[in-house]
This record gives sequence, structure tokens and C-alpha cells, in this order.
Amino acid sequence: MIFTLVVQQMRVQHVYDFATLDRVPDGPTSATVSAKRLLSGETLQTGKSSTVGVVLAGSHIIVTLGRQAQGSGAKAHTHPNEQFTLVVEGELEGELAGERMRVGERCMLHVPAGTAHSLTARNGALVVTAQDARHAFTA
Repeated sequence: MIFTLVVQQMRVQHVYDFATLDRVPDGPTSATVSAKRLLSGETLQTGKSSTVGVVLAGSHIIVTLGRQAQGSGAKAHTHPNEQFTLVVEGELEGELAGERMRVGERCMLHVPAGTAHSLTARNGALVVTAQDARHAFTA
């Protein structure tokens, strides 16, 4: 008797709908997916940021889509990786290297590595943040 083994290869997911990432997708993914959660710290008291969102991590870049509630944001902090933040909806206010700034809708903020910064969403905001993956993601 001859048995034939048929292995069905599952397609790898490369496109991610952030609206459905309340949980990690079933099946193989091209990036490491962390389902929607508080992005920095275990609790609001211990974290640097109150942003809630999804994290996608590739081999060289980490990208998040996060929602900041009205009046919330990130306390002053630094991290060893540079960061780009795109404001999709709303507006952010804060400081970068001691200088006050405003980041409006459809504007991108570049935070060089090691630069102190803080951000607050006065009326709430939806933001996409990207950091290089040589260091852990910090919001």
C-alpha cells in the first residue's frame, strides 16, 4: 500500500486591516502581530503612554496604529531608536527637545534617536508610528 502525503501550504498574510486586529490573525503572517493593547507599559500608571493600538513588527521596522483619547498622550521620554509619527486624525501637541510643537492632521513628526519628547492629543487622535526594530517599541 502506498500513501501519498498532501501538504497544503497556507498563504502568508501580508495585508493587515487594523480594524480587525483585536486578536492575532489565524494562520501565518509576514510580520509579528500584537493585538490591540496599551502600547507602553502594563497599566496607565506604569506606562509612558496612554495610546491603545496594534503593533506590527518586521525584521527591521515596527509600525503601530494607535488611538489616543482626548487629553491623553505620552509623558516625556526618550528611546534609542528614531521614530516617525503620522497624525491620521486629530492633532498632537507637545515638546521635542524642549521646544513646543503642534502636529496637525496629515502631518508627520520625526523624533531623532535619544531625543526627549512628549505628546498630547487635546481632542483625541489616530496616529501611525514607525520605529526601527533594533530596539523594542516604546510609545
